[in-house]
Amino acid sequence: MEDLSQWVLTVKNMKTGNYNVSMDNVKIATVSSDMLANGWNMGLLEKGPVADQCGQILLLVFLKEQIVSQWRAKSREVSATTVPVETDRLALDQMMKQILDADKKIKAAAQPKAHHFVLVPYFDN
Repeated sequence: MEDLSQWVLTVKNMKTGNYNVSMDNVKIATVSSDMLANGWNMGLLEKGPVADQCGQILLLVFLKEQIVSQWRAKSREVSATTVPVETDRLALDQMMKQILDADKKIKAAAQPKAHHFVLVPYFDN
């Protein structure tokens, strides 16, 4: 999975040691200067602003897929009848509008955002 999700932070020429890495004022990890010099992959972060954004996108995809499932079920129902009722067609059209609206919300939520990073030496007490 790590090979598929690459978002690398590289910081060279840092004093040897470990560093707390914060993104948008949220501590996301403690990383060694060697890892930072070689490029630390942030692609699989489980906390912080990007993880929150990913969670929001997944929620929106889940909600959209619920509507898609409803549309498929209704479509099967309508296609099984010999004479579809106009209200059935209207219901399918309304669901399709909801699906397209959900797609727009997903696209908006998935837009890249600028982030502010801070690295502070980590001292083990």
